[in-house]
Amino acid sequence: METIAEFYSRNLAEEVKKGQLQAAKKGLNQSEAPLGYRSQNGLLTIEEKEALIVQYIFTRYKEGESYRRIAKEVQAFFDKKIHSSTVSYILRNQVYIGNRLWNQRNKDGSIRDKSQWIVAENSHEPIISETLFYEVQRLLEQNKRSLKTHLFSGLCQCGYCQSTLHCHKQRNQVRLRCPRKNKGCIGVSILEGKVETVVLESIRELLYHATAHNHLVANNLESLEIKRLLFLAAIDTIKISTDHIEVIYLNC
Repeated sequence: METIAEFYSRNLAEEVKKGQLQAAKKGLNQSEAPLGYRSQNGLLTIEEKEALIVQYIFTRYKEGESYRRIAKEVQAFFDKKIHSSTVSYILRNQVYIGNRLWNQRNKDGSIRDKSQWIVAENSHEPIISETLFYEVQRLLEQNKRSLKTHLFSGLCQCGYCQSTLHCHKQRNQVRLRCPRKNKGCIGVSILEGKVETVVLESIRELLYHATAHNHLVANNLESLEIKRLLFLAAIDTIKISTDHIEVIYLNC
């Protein structure tokens, strides 16, 4: 039987969730303010210095830079240390075009159906134009598809930790990188062109040895055939000699 304490606890949780839902529909911020904003009484206002970083991140990605390169440039130019995963998160976040999203994920972290999302549009001042934001979304999807079907995806391993190398697009090149680089492994990072060269050379070498082996086998077979014919000829000679001896014996 449910105790009074359990009843009030469950009721309180439901009331808190209702309050969060109402706040979300109004576009009020309920967590730590994202990079580029400050939160005051649930309202987001632009923090100018950080907003420049956000604008830089979007611009550089549109120009073809990778998450990792952008993160390094942000640290170098703005003295702000961020991870490449943060760059990825920022590029996908609608908060930067003035929208607030809530209820996107389940408790296990999986994405809910978009019909369950709560979107409060134009809830605060945007940092990025919608034109730039959706152009970046198009590039993100395009790069995601191209890397999924990449020639070396899932085939190459780090020589140090044996992790499967991940493909990362950087400008007009693709680089294969160890996912544990800077996380306990000294890591591997190599351009796809170099991998392709090594693979092609290995294939050529295998084909060369296979061809040489086939020639060797063919030569050995030819040699064996000659020996077989000589052996048969010798047998015929012996047979003739035997027949001749038999004739002589009968005539005696």
